[in-house]
Amino acid sequence: MDNNKEAPSSTATRGEPIAASSPSTERKHGRLFWYEIGWRLAASFIFSVIIIAILYSFSQKGSLSRWQKRWFNVFAILFSSLVSLSVGSLLGLLGSMLRWPLLARRLHKPGNVSL
Repeated sequence: MDNNKEAPSSTATRGEPIAASSPSTERKHGRLFWYEIGWRLAASFIFSVIIIAILYSFSQKGSLSRWQKRWFNVFAILFSSLVSLSVGSLLGLLGSMLRWPLLARRLHKPGNVSL
């Protein structure tokens, strides 16, 4: 038996990064980024259009009964909260995407970086 066999080389033993980024993975992440932004924008737009339709339909009815007022309040609060959540989610995504390039501009100590 030959005891001097060389171990199979791996990137972890040479000190290089284990997962090198290739152009295909960068394109995949780029598409994922635009997909995440797109569905949040679309959800915000759809919920906003629904709120406009609700306001318009209830304004055409004139005087509302007690139950119609309740349903109006339910729909208005529901869809306005959905718009708020989708816009907040979009801003959170954009903030997290901007955080790392801004932090990478200069050297920081771990205690100074608030995640």
